[in-house]
Amino acid sequence: MSKAVKQMLLQSQAPLLDRLMVHERPGKTCFRFWQEGAGFDRNLFSPQAIEASIDYIHTNPVKRGLCDRATDWKWSSARYYLEEVVDPELPLLTTPSAQWFDRSGVQTEHS
Repeated sequence: MSKAVKQMLLQSQAPLLDRLMVHERPGKTCFRFWQEGAGFDRNLFSPQAIEASIDYIHTNPVKRGLCDRATDWKWSSARYYLEEVVDPELPLLTTPSAQWFDRSGVQTEHS
C-alpha cells in the first residue's frame, strides 16, 4: 500500500510527498507512510477494543501534523463516522456486522 500511495503522490506531484520524506541518517532520505516503530499487533475481542483502536487510527494523521482534526484527513473514516461524509472518490465503508459478536460482545470462535 505504501508503494502505491507514493506512486500516486509522485504522479500528481502532490506537496504532501515532501512532508512524508524523512531523513533516516545523514545522506539517507526515505518515504515514510506508516509511523516509525515496530508496530503493535493485538486481537480485538470486544466492541470497546475495536472502538479504541479506531479512535487511535483516526488520531494518527493529527499526531503526525498532517491535519488539524481527524475529520480533515481525506482518507480517514473519521469523516464518515463523525460527520457522515461519504467521499465518492474513496471505497465505501461498512460497519462490522452484529453477527461478528456473540450476545456478550465477545468475538466468537466462528466469526
